[in-house]
Amino acid sequence: PVSEAPPGGGNSANYYDGGFAVGEPYLFSDVGAYTGSDGAYGTFDQNGNSSEWNETLIGTNRGVRGGSFLDVGTILPASSRLSTDPLNEFGDVGFRLGSPVVLEPIPAVSEWGIAVMMLFILAAGTIVFRRCRTTIAAT
Repeated sequence: PVSEAPPGGGNSANYYDGGFAVGEPYLFSDVGAYTGSDGAYGTFDQNGNSSEWNETLIGTNRGVRGGSFLDVGTILPASSRLSTDPLNEFGDVGFRLGSPVVLEPIPAVSEWGIAVMMLFILAAGTIVFRRCRTTIAAT
């Protein structure tokens, strides 16, 4: 990728390439800032900006993948594996949170639907209770 300020071109990211892509004082780019550089799955901002903590333990250190705004381009891919002490605080390591582009509303359940579910739960509980009571009485 090319290190350039948002919105960037077709293959741009926020990383260090002899100079900061975004610049002082904050160095981070906003989510969705690189609108011209979507990934293979239609996602944005997957490289650069922040390295990502993961669950891998390497000795007493926690795994980190990908590169941040402080790293060079060769460290950007998620296949780049590093580790660091999880008790240290770094301004370029964090978590990446995702959300679908279009949020679908949860369908409302009608009063009849709730009544049917309650009847089903009561019926299932009665059957389980009767079987347990019969088993205990037989022994």
